[in-house]
Amino acid sequence: GLEDNATPNLGAASAATMPDTGTQFITFKSTVRYDAITRHGLGATYTRGPCLFVGEFVSQRMGLVIPDSTADGVNGNLIENRNTRFDSWYVTVGHFLTGEDAVINGQVSPKKPFKTGEGGGWGAWQVRGRVSGFQAEREPFYNLSRQFASAPQPTETGVGTSTNVDSWTLGMSWIPVANAKVMLDYGENRFGADYIGTLGADTRKKEQFVILSTQVNF
Repeated sequence: GLEDNATPNLGAASAATMPDTGTQFITFKSTVRYDAITRHGLGATYTRGPCLFVGEFVSQRMGLVIPDSTADGVNGNLIENRNTRFDSWYVTVGHFLTGEDAVINGQVSPKKPFKTGEGGGWGAWQVRGRVSGFQAEREPFYNLSRQFASAPQPTETGVGTSTNVDSWTLGMSWIPVANAKVMLDYGENRFGADYIGTLGADTRKKEQFVILSTQVNF
């Protein structure tokens, strides 16, 4: 275990980012280290014809430490939060409007692949929806004597810390042929309204996004 006046060899705590926009919603101070990570998860997938359901819940515990800190006015004291909890979840649903069978992993073969001219089709079309959430233990980030965050909640620079994030996304996928896909997504990320430590300027409470992406398999 850790003891006062010790400087253990710990891993640096890395920032957490939104997978769609890249916004950093947990930004640790450069001095923050972790000594252990425990992760538990539960997931489920279900397909029936053109319908798809995927859901997952993950709970992570991380031991956060600031070695040799002078934040409390005593040189050499460790500031610790040995069992910091981070919970996240998501649910995704999808439906093929053109009747193809949904698959969890793998390629979907359109019933009528895209082709111009007589006898051609328009490929496969799928509508998708996703909701997700993130909740971190509040005290390690908001207690100024034990503050592990380096910035207030995300600003227009896309960097900051918020212990609560809720998101939703609506999307459409077009699969013209079996090995190609075009995806258009629109969504919103809402960050917790509380501030981290000192109030920051241009505090972002939500961000909206439109993402167009393509995928080709060889």
